[in-house]
Amino acid sequence: VLTEVQNDIEGAKLMNAWRGVRNSSSAILRGAVGSLKAVTKQILHRKIVIREGRKLVEGFLQNGSEELILKVSVSPDAEEITALQRIAGDIELIDIFRIMEKREPAGKKKQLPENLVQFFYSPSASRGGERLCPPGENPCRYWRRKAFSPLENVLIDVILLYTSNESLSKIEQMMDDFVEIVGYLGADDVFKPEIIFTALEKSLSKTEGGRKLTVQSVEKNLEKNIYRLMWRRKATSKTAEAVRGLIPEKIITNMLFDRITREYTSKEQILFTKKYGRIFASIESVIMKRKNSEIQSARSVLQHIWIFNSEATRPSSAVEIARDAVETITQFFLEIGARTGAITAPEAGAISLGMRRKYRDNANTVAILIRWTQDSSRGDLLSLVEVHQPLLEAVSRDSELIQLIDDLWGDGKARLYIRSLADRPDRLKDRLLHHIGMKSRGNDGGIRYV
Repeated sequence: VLTEVQNDIEGAKLMNAWRGVRNSSSAILRGAVGSLKAVTKQILHRKIVIREGRKLVEGFLQNGSEELILKVSVSPDAEEITALQRIAGDIELIDIFRIMEKREPAGKKKQLPENLVQFFYSPSASRGGERLCPPGENPCRYWRRKAFSPLENVLIDVILLYTSNESLSKIEQMMDDFVEIVGYLGADDVFKPEIIFTALEKSLSKTEGGRKLTVQSVEKNLEKNIYRLMWRRKATSKTAEAVRGLIPEKIITNMLFDRITREYTSKEQILFTKKYGRIFASIESVIMKRKNSEIQSARSVLQHIWIFNSEATRPSSAVEIARDAVETITQFFLEIGARTGAITAPEAGAISLGMRRKYRDNANTVAILIRWTQDSSRGDLLSLVEVHQPLLEAVSRDSELIQLIDDLWGDGKARLYIRSLADRPDRLKDRLLHHIGMKSRGNDGGIRYV
């Protein structure tokens, strides 16, 4: 994978391109931030507007949708906002929207003055009596569409999702995912930028059955209105793109498809393909150039790596996930090379020294797993571990447990414990440690092994 990174990247060009996007987004956001000062005075709300607004605008600009962003950022009627401010007095407009649109947190319901409520139902003086709300439409949302630009309304909807610090982190992740996915899949003749933006508006404003909007319900809306539909059109081409140039291409493509479909939602499938599809395909291509016996051994080792097994423990960051896969398979072939004499002991030591401590510590686990795949007397043990997912995950994380199992597999009583407690690795470890202690007590006059 590393050989595919360009070594002639021109930093100045990249910086100039980034500055162009940043300057354009700043100019567009300046107007939106100015308009939304009338909506809320809370500093946190303004930070949300700037951060999520910049993220959204720059995402569309990078996709070549400048014309769309300019169009949706034009505020239609400042007079409407001024009229509402006069009636609202000291009440912030964002709080009015929250109450009128039934977005206030549970247990914090407030009443608005009657004249303020009636404002959204009465004809608009500034528009010659056009404000009457259509049946089934929320009068406040209907008014907002006439008073604010589409971009401003999206940002207001994002603010309305904020209820706590926990919801704030979820909002940030949701917007990150949206921008990343739309940028990766790209617009086309069917999913034009205008359609994607309209689907975003719809996802942020409505739920099935009129239920209260939360970050979770908006995520479901985005899945239904955007991700699933776009992924149906792009899944084949993006999977082929991840495998392009690797051999055997057809086999690896089928394997990658199988791994992708194990992710539950379209969003997760898209992000897996974007972030890890090429790594998965590249490692599989390297493995399939080896001997059959080594291929089987490598696959067994990789079963405790999340990229290859969706039921394995997932590391916390994308960097850790990628590094986990690459360094584990590197360590595997290092062990194979050392066993077959393909590399010398000093070379093996040098490679291991270059690996991060976490994976050097894990080398013993990898070595034991390799030994199990090559030792016929450990065939039943390997099958047992592969069948019992809790045990498979436990031995991949706990080097002491896998060492205990390896050392005691030849002990009949210990083997009985391993078989009977395969789905309870915590109890299994305690039982094996106790078993070692009892054996030691019998051999050394009561001194217990620790």
